[in-house]
Parts: sequence; C-alpha cells; structure tokens
Amino acid sequence: MTTQIKETMKYDMFELMQFNRDTAKTEKLEQSMFKHGWIDAYPMHVILDKRTGLFLIKAGHHRFMAARKISIPVKYVVCCDISDIHELEGATTGWSINDYLVSYVKTGRYDYDFLKKYHEKSNFPLGFCISICAGQTGGSMGGHIRRFKSGDYKIGDQKQAERVFKYTQHLKNAGFGDYCHDRFIKAFAKCFRVEQFDPDSFVKKAKSNISTMVRQSSVENWLQVIEKIYNHGSKSKIPLSFLATEEVKKRSISYNHK
Repeated sequence: MTTQIKETMKYDMFELMQFNRDTAKTEKLEQSMFKHGWIDAYPMHVILDKRTGLFLIKAGHHRFMAARKISIPVKYVVCCDISDIHELEGATTGWSINDYLVSYVKTGRYDYDFLKKYHEKSNFPLGFCISICAGQTGGSMGGHIRRFKSGDYKIGDQKQAERVFKYTQHLKNAGFGDYCHDRFIKAFAKCFRVEQFDPDSFVKKAKSNISTMVRQSSVENWLQVIEKIYNHGSKSKIPLSFLATEEVKKRSISYNHK
C-alpha cells in the first residue's frame, strides 16, 4: 500500500463498497469536518476497480459522504491489499454489531436478513437476538458474536425464539413495559429451558401481578421475581430460578464441547 496521501474534489472518481454500514447519518461529522477540514491522519483507503475504473472505498465511507455534502476535498490513499472491509473497518473504527448487521444484510445473506426482521419485530436487544436466533438461550453468547462479525453466522432452531416472542407480546399487551428489557428478556428466556415451566400459566398470573414486576438490577433478580409469580397460589412449587440456571449451564457445556 502506498502511503502517499492524495487529494481531490472529483467525487465521481469514487464508489461506495456495496456492503458498507449505513452512511445516512453524518451530521456531526459534517460539522467537525467543516470546522477542521479533512484531517491528514485519517485518509480514505481505496482500491482501484479495474472493471469500472473507479476507486472503491474500503475505509472512510462516512468521511467521504460528509466531505461531499459540505464540498471540501477528500483525502485518500490507494491500497493494493486484499483485507476484507469488515476486518479493516471493524479494527479501526469500532463497528457496532448493528453496523455489521446492516452491512451483511446488504449482501443479501438470508441468516442476517432473518435476524434483522426478528430484531425489528421483537424489539429485543440485538445481542440477545443473535444468541436466541442461533438456537441458544438468549444471553449465552458463546462464539456467536465472533461468527456474526466474520460473516459466518447461521440461524438455528427457531422454536425457542418464537415462543419467547409470542409470550412477551402477551406481557406487552398486558401493560408490562419492560417486556423487551435486556435483563428481563434474558431471565424469561432461561425459564423456557425448564421442562416444568408453563408460559401460559405464568402470563396469566403475571397479568394479575404487573405492579410487582418492577425493573430489576440483574438477570438473577428477575429469575427470582418470575419464580415468585409463577409459584403464587400453587400447591406444588418449583425452584424455577435454580432449574433455569442449571439448564443453561448444561447447554453451555454441551455447546462448548461440540
């Protein structure tokens, strides 16, 4: 890669990488670049696309879009490396997991598109969705995030994911505002791994005890609250919190030994 920094206002020399993250919001960056210009220390990384004769932007999409909007010169270096944009941008600009999701959806990958739709309809935290849509207990990330970022993420058995979504919608309709809150949803999903757990019974009792379902400081505390509501009025009480935690441990051990 040449380290020579070049400068131009011929924006049509460049094209955006198809699977880059969303570049729609650049207002703050525009304000900074309008004040300071394009800082030499952070040039775009581009490669020459021999098919089109244009420079394909590998790193610096947001800076390019901002510079074009406020009509200042873009600064760039021409690269000859073959590193993937997800490796380059992820290592230098701190992509969020949502950035990776948007990027891979643009490439038409079914698993990422399915995940995006589940995330949008459920309103669950994306990290939780990545885990549960892979067929694991929500919150048990394992190696899913690594595979997710590298482009190797795969959707697993969806029974658990759809059941959790179905019953949280019942809670939402009953007026429970934290139905999609990170700590609650992780605790609630763990309960579905317990064979004796009847979600219909829990939802019915929860509707009568919504006032007791106040936000908790941990997943463990939420498990205790769910257990208390679930056992309310029952002759045979089950240690739901303990059983849920044990089931998750078993699944985690099994998964890590595959």
